[in-house]
Amino acid sequence: DLHSFPTRRSSDLGSSDPSLQVGGDYFDFVQMPDGRLGIAVADVTGKGVPAALLMANVQAGLHGQAIHPGSAAEIIGRMNDLMYASTDAHMFVTFALILLDPGTGSIESVSAGHEPTLLIRPDGSYEKLEAGGLVLGMIPGFGYTEVVARMEPGDVLVLYTDGVTEAMGPAPTPVPAIEAQAKSLVEATAHDDSGGEEEDDEAILPFFEEDRLIEVCISHRHESAEEIRRALLAAIHNFAQDVPQSDDITIVVIKREAAA
Repeated sequence: DLHSFPTRRSSDLGSSDPSLQVGGDYFDFVQMPDGRLGIAVADVTGKGVPAALLMANVQAGLHGQAIHPGSAAEIIGRMNDLMYASTDAHMFVTFALILLDPGTGSIESVSAGHEPTLLIRPDGSYEKLEAGGLVLGMIPGFGYTEVVARMEPGDVLVLYTDGVTEAMGPAPTPVPAIEAQAKSLVEATAHDDSGGEEEDDEAILPFFEEDRLIEVCISHRHESAEEIRRALLAAIHNFAQDVPQSDDITIVVIKREAAA
């Protein structure tokens, strides 16, 4: 039913936190002529003003294509052709599009090189909606595919950009001195016949990764869409601690309310 998808401010359902003053991420809600709701999340290569300018073109392209009938795959295909014709060869856009029928809960999902949309069920199970194809603007006339699913009461949709899964945390705690010495001795023995010295490995910062994202969303699945989004942002910030944000972080959460 229509009331199962309550009207909310877009700021309640989605947020975009740029790593610079101007970001290259984008999320939007578009009313389709047939009554469906278009839900979009996109990410432009690069950051700052050039990425933001290209994203403005992406927004205009989506709203321009939304007035024409078509499936999610057809809309993405037309946008791809527009991006190819108007975008520099070194820039491209990842794009996730959902067309949601609020009357039935039916959804069409396309991912143009974007992170898969998560569909989380009340029992804690989930699906990754991964159908789609290449990023926008690479090959004209590319044939995109879509996956059709249904949101039942209590189901949650989560769309996001790679700034979420690639958010970096602090370096792991150094290995104790004795263990480090033993490790060095073993490595030296193993590579004794290499004829050269091994370079010290640089500390690699860990990523937030998809598993953590899924775990947070599942653990908060019975809460509202806004509460799920806030819990995910809090988990990212707690994970990152003092590590500077390296990429834009965009999250959109849609929930179909459970039947009374």
